[in-house]
Amino acid sequence: MIDIAVINPVSIQSAILLGLVGGFLPEMGEQYKLRKVKKEDYPDHFKSFRYWFWTLVMISFGGILVLIYNLSGSEFNPFLSINVGASAPLIIKKFSSITPDIDPGKVNS
Repeated sequence: MIDIAVINPVSIQSAILLGLVGGFLPEMGEQYKLRKVKKEDYPDHFKSFRYWFWTLVMISFGGILVLIYNLSGSEFNPFLSINVGASAPLIIKKFSSITPDIDPGKVNS
C-alpha cells in the first residue's frame, strides 16, 4: 500500500499553517450558520473578548496537534494537515460536551 503522506510531504511550518487553517474550518461552519441572520440579531457573545479569545485558542489547537504529530515522526501532506487541524477543535468540543454534571456533595456532612 502507498503511504499518501510521503507522496507530497510539506515542511513543518507549512503543516502547522495548514493545521491552523483546518482549525479555522469548524469556526467557519459556525459562522456559515449565521449567514441569513441580520447583523443586529447576531448573538451577544460575538461582542465578547472571551468568545474571540477562546475561538483563537481552539483554532490554535489545530496547529498544535499537527506539530505534536510531526514531532512524533509523522509526515503530512497538505490534505492531512488540514484534516488533523480541523479535528482538534471538534475533539475538544466533544470532550467538553460529555463532561458529566456531578453534584460535589457536602464536605463533612
